[in-house]
Amino acid sequence: MPDTTLVVRPDRARFKRLAAVTLPVAIPALLYVTLMVAHGRRTSEGLHGAAVPAMLVVVGLPLVWFAVHAVLLVRNAAIRVTDGVVEVRRWTGRGTVIGRPTEIWLLHVDSSGTGARWYLLAGPERAVLLNAGHWLEDGMQEVVRATVVIMTKGGKAGPKELRRRFPGLRMPWYVRFPLPIVTLWFVGAILYLGVVVNVFARL
Repeated sequence: MPDTTLVVRPDRARFKRLAAVTLPVAIPALLYVTLMVAHGRRTSEGLHGAAVPAMLVVVGLPLVWFAVHAVLLVRNAAIRVTDGVVEVRRWTGRGTVIGRPTEIWLLHVDSSGTGARWYLLAGPERAVLLNAGHWLEDGMQEVVRATVVIMTKGGKAGPKELRRRFPGLRMPWYVRFPLPIVTLWFVGAILYLGVVVNVFARL
């Protein structure tokens, strides 16, 4: 008897909607700022040929990171259900076999005070957290029907509480260790603002 396989992928339309709203505004604004940095204002000569690499560092790298992450998420991430056995693949392409899930939750995870919504798929030995914003509810309902497990909605828990209840839980680093990650983001933001201020101070 052939295997019955269900493959659910992230919500591609979410990133298309975001790009449709962002790009028409971001591209003209980026071109305008690049020209301003190149030619300068009345009080400066500008950066001339250095304007393009400067803007690539200041604006381009964050946009490239977001675009690469979105492409890899859409291309690599998936929930595969084969005869009731669930495998979850991350945006990196790394897969985690949960087995036959015993619990499926849609809950708020209190990490750094955000309280974001996450899907939790738990098996006998492993469990996985999935950002609810990346997955269509209809797709998750297909997973529920394929695994014959009732989804429990509601509730709130912190990372430590979830790890105690589900010892094999796989969760993103920024959820598992919110304080160090927030600190790194804060330091990175300061360095980023320092580059921005340095660029525009030369105009």
